[in-house]
Amino acid sequence: MEAFLNLDLLSNPWLAILFLGPVFYFLEKKFPYNKKNQNRKLADTIEDLSWQLGDNLYSFLWFPFYQILTVTILKFYMDHIHYPLAGTLRNRFDYDLGQFEFIKIHMSNVYVQFIVLLLLTDFLRFVYHYLAHVYGRIWKFHALHHSPTVVDWLTTSRVHFLESLLGFFYMTPVLFFFDIKPEVMAWIAVLELHMNLFVHSNINIELGFLKYVINNPKAHHWHHSSKNELEHGQNFSSIFIFWDFLFKTYYMPAQEEAPEQYGLANADVFPQNIFKRIFYPLT
Repeated sequence: MEAFLNLDLLSNPWLAILFLGPVFYFLEKKFPYNKKNQNRKLADTIEDLSWQLGDNLYSFLWFPFYQILTVTILKFYMDHIHYPLAGTLRNRFDYDLGQFEFIKIHMSNVYVQFIVLLLLTDFLRFVYHYLAHVYGRIWKFHALHHSPTVVDWLTTSRVHFLESLLGFFYMTPVLFFFDIKPEVMAWIAVLELHMNLFVHSNINIELGFLKYVINNPKAHHWHHSSKNELEHGQNFSSIFIFWDFLFKTYYMPAQEEAPEQYGLANADVFPQNIFKRIFYPLT
């Protein structure tokens, strides 16, 4: 049981692809949501797996620099803000800034910590996802994920590694202000990975009242529709769909039929060559 619950194994995308891939493939063939959405080409599969590999390699190479950058920013704050401010306060107001500590939120119960951080990180992802569809500069990083014209469980892998890098930055405040147990963040990462596979899968599943709480394939397939039903798109949630209901970005046709077409509305301006796609966000 301990080996089965190894968080490193459960959060490994390649093991998920290897062991859960056949399950999703079977369910998609047996219970498809979009019956027209089953013509995945070998070239698409190779590209999706290539982006997954690229993301893993880039994260492996980038993470040490991310740690160095975090330390550098902290050192800049201490040298150019904290210590100068401390001297001013000490000299003019007789206040010792050395007594100052950053606000750190502590939650002793690990289950409460998990729920609070899951909701917070999921909300931050929702906000980022919405902004990625609103602002053109961020959209250039995100467009790759919307380029497939066939959406299924493996579409999860088609993410630009530079967009993954942005996740480090908008999640950093959470790590900075919360006293978090590492296993809590690890379990959240496990849930995110498997939810991503689930919501991209082409499975016709009925969740009953839970469709108003949990993100699901039907809702997320409409997010990947080539047509924006709302001004900037629809259904931006990752795990909890109620963010879309709350901020009025949810869309689902009355009969819950699948989208007619997936992909980019302006596919003609998006590079078709995978190497050009690497540099597209920087253009």
